[in-house]
Amino acid sequence: MRSLPSNRYWYTFLFLLVATLASFAVTFFYNLGIVVVVEDNERLSPIVGPRSDKVQSLLMTFGRSGSSFTSDIIAHNEEVFYTFEPLSFLTRSKERTSVPRHLLTIGLEDFSRRVIESYLTCHFDFDTQKSLVNKHLFVTNSTKDFMSCLRQQDKPGIYYLDCYFQLVQNCTKHRNTLVKTIRFPVKWAKDLMVRLPNLKLIYLIRDPRATLLSQAKVLRNFKLPRDIDKASSLHCQWLSEDLVHLRQLRDMYPDRIKVVRYEHGVLDPQDFATEIYRFLGLAVNKKLRVSCLKFISYETKLYRTVIVL
Repeated sequence: MRSLPSNRYWYTFLFLLVATLASFAVTFFYNLGIVVVVEDNERLSPIVGPRSDKVQSLLMTFGRSGSSFTSDIIAHNEEVFYTFEPLSFLTRSKERTSVPRHLLTIGLEDFSRRVIESYLTCHFDFDTQKSLVNKHLFVTNSTKDFMSCLRQQDKPGIYYLDCYFQLVQNCTKHRNTLVKTIRFPVKWAKDLMVRLPNLKLIYLIRDPRATLLSQAKVLRNFKLPRDIDKASSLHCQWLSEDLVHLRQLRDMYPDRIKVVRYEHGVLDPQDFATEIYRFLGLAVNKKLRVSCLKFISYETKLYRTVIVL
């Protein structure tokens, strides 16, 4: 006897159904003068108009390099709308089932870039809407209300459409949209730098020995000491490729590219935060300094207990 589909199946099915209906609903709302009509892979326009002073921020690095620590510092500013790992759903089979196969293979680079751009600009198209079924949206204060809204299983269908519009409206009203990702190589960001003239890219680097040790112990994506040669060779290759493309981008956009070190953030978090805030045009205030003191007690302890390979 076949088993009935799980609750997660129905939750995913329901959201994708509503997301699809949203594409059609936009046409209706357009006739009321609320949003702009679009078709399929064109972007959905927000309910409120985009801010002319909006800045997009993209934080890029590798796993276990201090990106959560760094992005949390940035996200403490009230002007920032923060999305945590929008591409992580691609690593989970249940969440990516609705994505057409070609977008996961030959079209992965373009699709990943479009997903990142959707969160940076608060505009989602027919395909990138599928990224909204991502459990990591529960992580940040900016997106967790949206996920909680979707979990209201006793509501009528139109309620879920309102969840989406609330997310877009909330994203649009913030002056800075921040995306943190460990799944996006620098070479893929070149097109975004052209398309988004207000985009600023922060590349975070950590001592590769500490990164690899943390990956082995926390992510468990390879075993020590057996696989260290292969893992370190691959990591250094990816890092070198990123740095080559990063230098090219910095030559083209010297005021929009910044490289920071995790070790700087741990040893002097206030200076680290101030440097990043000034780069992004965010105000440095007393609240930021208090936040840094909270971060440092945990991060410094963690950093000082790391045993390098």
